[in-house]
Amino acid sequence: MTGISSLVVAQVNCDSHGFIQQLAQVVKNMPWSVREMLKIQPIDLVVESSLEAIRTGTQQLAQRMPKDAKFRVNLHRRDTKLDRNTLLHEVAIQFPGEVDLEDFEWICSVEILGPITGLALIKEEEILTMRRP
Repeated sequence: MTGISSLVVAQVNCDSHGFIQQLAQVVKNMPWSVREMLKIQPIDLVVESSLEAIRTGTQQLAQRMPKDAKFRVNLHRRDTKLDRNTLLHEVAIQFPGEVDLEDFEWICSVEILGPITGLALIKEEEILTMRRP
């Protein structure tokens, strides 16, 4: 339980990126099976919600991204006083590529949930979004 309305987190005992791919196939074949969720995305690291821990975590993620790749940072802050602009700057400077908010290849996702933060380096297609009629 996150204590945040309409936000659910789950831990899986496998690669979270592969899990999302498998779940996408289930949703494609049986869209009624996942009715209440709107968006699901993998998380690579969970760290404490401090600037230093987030910086260290994003340094780890940055090692996986090609040096010339374009990326964007998706930041969602919930129940924190950490400054948005400071966070965006500290995360972005950890990556070797160029920030591009429209034509990007990678997303560095930072999900702050009070005392813990989830970090992920993902491609846009790894975010499973349920379309509603």
